[in-house]
Amino acid sequence: HGVYQIVGEVLRPIKQLLSRKLHMQEHSCCQAVCQQGCTFILVMLAWIIFRADSLGTGLAMIRSIFTVPNLWILTNDALFSLGLGWKECMVLVICLLVLLSAGFLQEKGIAIREKILCAPLAARWSVYIGAILFVMLFGTYGYGFDAQAFIYGGF
Repeated sequence: HGVYQIVGEVLRPIKQLLSRKLHMQEHSCCQAVCQQGCTFILVMLAWIIFRADSLGTGLAMIRSIFTVPNLWILTNDALFSLGLGWKECMVLVICLLVLLSAGFLQEKGIAIREKILCAPLAARWSVYIGAILFVMLFGTYGYGFDAQAFIYGGF
């Protein structure tokens, strides 16, 4: 992540010039979304390179993202052959919406944890129990579950 910081400092004048050309105010919502989007893209590209067998393979994979036309995978259910079915994708979308909502509220200065802690006892415990039940119902545990095969198992 140090490379990101170095590159960010080197590119700071270019980012500031681009912000001025696009008439984006400093610390505006639009600028924050653009910065978060750039960070997301850079992290995704770094993960591709990190997980590839070699730097050349990783760069070829990144190149193929932009050069190989494969929009058909969005319409023929090919994405669901990669390991996640419809149900898992719906849980993923719901969880992402919750995370995005929480991030948005925190950006607006709303402290979610404090709001929950200040809520009446019944409401607070409803949130706790609801979160636990959500994990228990939609978590991938049970027959065939292997903790070592989880996300860090290949590192």
